[in-house]
Amino acid sequence: MEFTLKRAKGVLQIKRKMMDRLSYIKENLVSENNVISLQNTNFSEIAQSIRSGKHKLNIESINFPINLFNDFLVKVDYKKNYPNYYREFGPPNNTECNFISKCYEHFFSFQLANIKKGKTVADIACSNSPVHKILSDFYGCEEVFRQDLQFSQNHPLVIAQVNRLIGGDASNLRVESEKFDALLLHNSWEHFEGESDLKFLFEAERILKKGGIVAIIPLFLSEQTYQVTSPSIWHSKYPTLKYSYPLFDLKHPIVVDDSIEQRMVKYLSVETLFRYSEKVRSLKFKIFYIADFKEYDFIKFPFSLIIQKR
Repeated sequence: MEFTLKRAKGVLQIKRKMMDRLSYIKENLVSENNVISLQNTNFSEIAQSIRSGKHKLNIESINFPINLFNDFLVKVDYKKNYPNYYREFGPPNNTECNFISKCYEHFFSFQLANIKKGKTVADIACSNSPVHKILSDFYGCEEVFRQDLQFSQNHPLVIAQVNRLIGGDASNLRVESEKFDALLLHNSWEHFEGESDLKFLFEAERILKKGGIVAIIPLFLSEQTYQVTSPSIWHSKYPTLKYSYPLFDLKHPIVVDDSIEQRMVKYLSVETLFRYSEKVRSLKFKIFYIADFKEYDFIKFPFSLIIQKR
């Protein structure tokens, strides 16, 4: 009976938290008129504001290495070597442009993280990505781990050592310290709910070797920090989760947009990103801005973030 009572109290507390969260969402929704201004982000102005130095963040403007990317596409040949991934993200389910955008994320993270033979790498929030196979097949990486919330959380150390799968939250990986040369995040960090995007940086600080790199491709920057959510898919996106509602960062406004079909996407202001960098002082932040991004329709967000452990 005592156990039942404790459990009942826990259920009531969860329900109360859900109601509080839903009340917060209603009070902090961004109006439709404001949504338009938020989503029409001026990337060049953001890059210029970072270059001004007032945000104390390092930025480098580059042109996209299209010739190297074309060589990568020919060499890796997703359609031939990773047909399941191509069928999932390529035509006819998606446009060819959307599929090439996924390939771009992989290629550019390998470039910026300086992936080479013998490095120990983890593909964070990888879902069904073939990145681990690409790194093994074409880059000579012998130890490539895959991490995702959907993987089993049972005995994570054993699973990691045998199958190189790491389950559970990316902000609590439960692997040994100073293990990885690189952590790669492809279109994923912006989906980390609540404050888990910041908590992940603390975890990266712990598990990276000295000189190790976090590559976040792309980086979702905007004029202000806000979150976008699709309530219609809250219950279906991650059915294994114990809670069906997203864990929002309650310090920032929330935009409801069912068309994106995502539980939560967080856009960071430069000021918020700088505050993050100040909290993990052993990590050095550098933003890359693809200045000629408008020439390539597969580059939807021109910013990337490289974080190196000092």
